[in-house]
Amino acid sequence: MRSRPESLAALLIFIAVARSIQAFALTGSAGPAGRQHTRPRSTVLSADGSDGSLFGGLFNSLSSAFEADKTLKPDGLEGRQPKAKAKPSYTSAQIPAANLEGTSWEVQWFLTGVAERDFSSDLYGSRIDISNAKVFDQTLMAMLPDEPQVRSVIKFKEGGKCACEVGDFTTGQDGEWKIVYEGGKNRLRFSVSNLGFRKVTSTQGSLQNVFGGVDNSETKSTRSIPEGKVYCDLEVTFGGDVGTLSMLAKGLVRAEVEFGLLKAGRLLPCGRVDLTCYDENECAVEL
Repeated sequence: MRSRPESLAALLIFIAVARSIQAFALTGSAGPAGRQHTRPRSTVLSADGSDGSLFGGLFNSLSSAFEADKTLKPDGLEGRQPKAKAKPSYTSAQIPAANLEGTSWEVQWFLTGVAERDFSSDLYGSRIDISNAKVFDQTLMAMLPDEPQVRSVIKFKEGGKCACEVGDFTTGQDGEWKIVYEGGKNRLRFSVSNLGFRKVTSTQGSLQNVFGGVDNSETKSTRSIPEGKVYCDLEVTFGGDVGTLSMLAKGLVRAEVEFGLLKAGRLLPCGRVDLTCYDENECAVEL
């Protein structure tokens, strides 16, 4: 059996020979003077533009098979789903760092810590209620506390220094801060020293209880923040009232965590932070 390319080549050769025979049949015999007389040929075109012959219609059919569909629109196929619109974005005017110098803010710390091991290996993880799925933070991969564990007050000083009061989580040592304008948004980034954070979740059983092991066996999962610096990043905007500033809720908190034998450090998310103006008079912006 011939392959498809060979069959197509044979078909094209047959069509070419047939057209040559048709052209020869329309040509008259040569006259006595050696001139070749031809019979006049009248061509009648059909509605589809062919000359009415069998092979003319065949070639028109072949050519029309590769034509673009006339029902196509320049912007795409008919019936195609509309393109998804991009999420509306907004830009904010740049806020000078001088507007934050000398202002005090109350910091609310929502701490989750960094898992000390792969949480997927835990037999019993925290139960997540579907109705409260919004509490689960995909970035932190943990349940976000309903209320902040720690509250403190921070003051942004001149020269990029900030002071956070001594508390259960902060040491009171000076940190650093700055405002970065990128992508049409103002982002406040600051660092403070912390005393460390540790959260242990334990269960009242494990597989050992099921298979006749120790009755008092339990499974533990630990999340912690090492003592040292934490780095906060959140967006700052102009407030609803003229001449005020506002911080968008739930800025991200990161901590440097060491892994492996070489103690390679990585910045990993470990919580969220909210900032509210401690003194409205200090947070006023000069327009």
